[in-house]
Amino acid sequence: MVSGHEDTIVKRFTVLLGIAGLLLGTALVGYFGFREVGHALLGVGSVGFFVIVTYHLAGMAFLGFCWYLLVRQAASPMVFIWGRIIRDSGSEVLPLSQLGGYVMGGRATMLLEVTGAVAVASTIVDVTLEALAQIGYTAIGLAILAHLRPDTPLIGRTAIGIVIGFGAVMGFIVV
Repeated sequence: MVSGHEDTIVKRFTVLLGIAGLLLGTALVGYFGFREVGHALLGVGSVGFFVIVTYHLAGMAFLGFCWYLLVRQAASPMVFIWGRIIRDSGSEVLPLSQLGGYVMGGRATMLLEVTGAVAVASTIVDVTLEALAQIGYTAIGLAILAHLRPDTPLIGRTAIGIVIGFGAVMGFIVV
């Protein structure tokens, strides 16, 4: 159990990290140029921004629903859609850690009706299926590349990577 003093320290540390992140982000934008970054942001326009956000949210909702299909009896689809949004958000903002996003998404589902075992097990299955899908997307991209540029040396190396990746995921599944 966390004492009140430790809780206060954690909250202050979190606020300090947030401030440090904002300062670092501002410094990066300043380094690359406020004008250039602003021009890129404004270049999509309000309609373009709305389309990008809507498309991204629809994708997360679809993936959350697919996660729900793994464990239908556990909770409503919205629990897993929310968990997926939290998971993706955490993976994007936590430095160097996709795992943190997985933990956050699992924890979000646990706070909303899902047992710990189901949250962890379904997250592992969901991430494994996502890895297989990424390998499939890479294979499709490789096929397109091979069709458009059959002489590029990337084809062989990428094909080897796909085979190794597929073997690694299948090995994980078997284990």
